Amino acid sequence: MGYLNINNLIQDDDSNIKYLLQTDDVDKLSRAKRIARSFLTSNPAISNTSIGRSSAGSFYDFNNNRLAVNTDSPDVLAHELGHAARLSDASELYKGILGTSKRLSSINNLIAMPLASMVALNKSTDIDTRRDILRKMAIGSAILTSPNIFEELAASAHAIRHSDTPIRTGLRVAPGMLSHILSGSTAPLTYLSMHALTSKDFK
Repeated sequence: MGYLNINNLIQDDDSNIKYLLQTDDVDKLSRAKRIARSFLTSNPAISNTSIGRSSAGSFYDFNNNRLAVNTDSPDVLAHELGHAARLSDASELYKGILGTSKRLSSINNLIAMPLASMVALNKSTDIDTRRDILRKMAIGSAILTSPNIFEELAASAHAIRHSDTPIRTGLRVAPGMLSHILSGSTAPLTYLSMHALTSKDFK
């Protein structure tokens, strides 16, 4: 079975939702169908979103309007549907900002430590200048990663709103949200840490 759409998930026949979540748990199947119906009712545009099974994590691909899950959790499905509801008919400008933010943040995380160290240990500039550069790098990094963190928070908020068990959903998506926040904070915290450590000892 290939990709489905949300209309396939809410049919009386449970075969499609069972395939997607890979479970026979009646509670999970019924919750997933209720969540899907709620999203479709308030966001008809997601009727064209392709939905499938993944072996490499759950995600929403906004470039191809396609989502996939690798769990039997209705709450994770709700989170990905939250992305679809927000992004399936979003402007190309906003999607471009998200894509650029994600790519550059990933690169920034990789280079943050060597770059921060290079600035901190650069004896050709005075200590105050080095600290100012590190502070600005931290601020710039936070601004760079903020669009994707905002999007993850917004998708989780959508998931909770469309769930009939919002507390359960909030608890289920919280670890993933924390992971995104920590990942997005890697570079800013690296620059801030080096800023804090940079003192007269670096002269």
